[in-house]
Amino acid sequence: MTRYLRRVKATLVCFMGENENDWPLFDANTAYLIQGLCPGLSFEDREHIHSRMRAKELFPAIQDETNRSQLLERLCSIKHVITTIHTLIEDTKYLEPCSRILKKILPGKSKGSLAQSFRSLHNGQRHAKVQTTDYT
Repeated sequence: MTRYLRRVKATLVCFMGENENDWPLFDANTAYLIQGLCPGLSFEDREHIHSRMRAKELFPAIQDETNRSQLLERLCSIKHVITTIHTLIEDTKYLEPCSRILKKILPGKSKGSLAQSFRSLHNGQRHAKVQTTDYT
């Protein structure tokens, strides 16, 4: 979860910049309209962002056309899915059942993350024995 939240922040910094004073210009409607898009790799997503930007549905608080075009350029250069808190919640719906299954596989109650628990079980063995028949 921490890694996901860091990714959300890194994406925000990618198009809004390091100055946190500018971040309030990233409104909830803009977040809703761009979440889950990958404008750097998808022509359709890039066109969606361009049309919404021209209609001033994205970043309505930014009026200066130069700033808007620079923001659009940075936004369209993102080559990964734009994540938000909403996408985190949606992704968690799919990951939670898998996580429960993995926790049941572990012996006893784990205190750290699943990755830490599985790493602690690893004994350094590089080759696994595979049963191919009932006797071998």
